[in-house]
Amino acid sequence: MGEAINLINNFKVEKVIFNCGEFNDLEQELIKVLDKKKIKYYSRIKELNKVNIQLN
Repeated sequence: MGEAINLINNFKVEKVIFNCGEFNDLEQELIKVLDKKKIKYYSRIKELNKVNIQLN
């Protein structure tokens, strides 16, 4: 989870999906970074729809 902040800082990230449950300390630190960078994040997702993924 600590490396996630490096990914956020070094790559274009539009959305983040967390596992279900309470946020641990590392996740809370990541959420602070996401909020600062105005990146949307989600938790408690029951189902993901098929999406088109494009890697550039």
